[in-house]
Amino acid sequence: MLEYRYATSEPDSRIDKGFDLGPVDGNDSAPRVSMVAYSPTVEHAHHQELSLSQRVGKTNLQVAAYMDRVSDPALTGVGEFSTDNGNVLPDMYSGTFTYQGSNFQTQGVRFVAQRQLTSRVTGTLDYEYGGVLDLATPNVSLANVSQSSVVRKRQSVAGKITGTLPKSKTRWMASYRWINGEALTPIDMFNASAGRVDPYFSLFFRPS
Repeated sequence: MLEYRYATSEPDSRIDKGFDLGPVDGNDSAPRVSMVAYSPTVEHAHHQELSLSQRVGKTNLQVAAYMDRVSDPALTGVGEFSTDNGNVLPDMYSGTFTYQGSNFQTQGVRFVAQRQLTSRVTGTLDYEYGGVLDLATPNVSLANVSQSSVVRKRQSVAGKITGTLPKSKTRWMASYRWINGEALTPIDMFNASAGRVDPYFSLFFRPS
């Protein structure tokens, strides 16, 4: 199956976990907004993707090539932050803050393999290669990130196992994503395939 996909916002991971509504504070809603000199700026993104999928027995395979163009990217930092220069937008509910990166364009590829291991368990492997925003030099202040970030090529590998418990019908998901260098943005940030997972180790349970 050959597919073309165009998107202007990042996919919502709540759908994979079975959530119908967003959090009360709405901190993951679109459009994404950052602030420069106390003036809000909306992130504008364009994602184009061409993918080829094939089913072989119990395994689904997909290879995709994509091209991204992002203006005024809204980047997320972790921790409490206060500033008087108007370049940081704090979120007191999630303990994170948003700041603006530089405009960038990048291309990349993705390979996904998903296999039905048992009637209740599915395993997925995801490989990505593409560009990310990274700091040109270390020790850059948040106010200067937009002028001091560059695009670098990175690789990422992720594994995910999902399933349901037999009696309770509880859904569970265990995943891990590794990237081979520092980055301010994810590789393939518009990935909506079966291989999409969060960075590092994640473990999720949801009763039915």
